[in-house]
Amino acid sequence: MTRRLPFATLRLTLVKVTRLRGRRLEKGWTLDQLRDAAGISAHALSLLERGIRQPRPSTITKLARALDCQPADLMEPEP
Repeated sequence: MTRRLPFATLRLTLVKVTRLRGRRLEKGWTLDQLRDAAGISAHALSLLERGIRQPRPSTITKLARALDCQPADLMEPEP
């Protein structure tokens, strides 16, 4: 049986963190520095920054905490 997720959760998992690289660079951080602060592999961060990988809600939260911003600050605006 397939587990159904709430609509809000599905919408969140389909976003791209288009502002991640800019936030990281504003802090003057390398991928390795963000990796250490967020607890996410540098490879995964690279995939996220390039839009190849979709972030989980928990990943967006970890990144926002590490970068001292709100999760919405990392995501592309809705059309």
